[in-house]
Amino acid sequence: MEINSATTSGIQVFLNAKERIEASASKIARSSIEGSPDDLIPALVDLKVAEQQASAGAKIIEVENKQVGTLLDLLA
Repeated sequence: MEINSATTSGIQVFLNAKERIEASASKIARSSIEGSPDDLIPALVDLKVAEQQASAGAKIIEVENKQVGTLLDLLA
């Protein structure tokens, strides 16, 4: 059984958000070219979800870094 660090998990969450952002941006660009506003709203909502996902990934990494720093302070 492999146990991943929180940083690895945070990076994976962030990369998933990046992929979601790229897909949403592509849909938004395609919608503006084709003039189909029906595709625009779900793409904008998905873009906002991806923003929150990226923020969560960054927070995971930040929290683990603080925990490691606290452990190092206790050992010093």
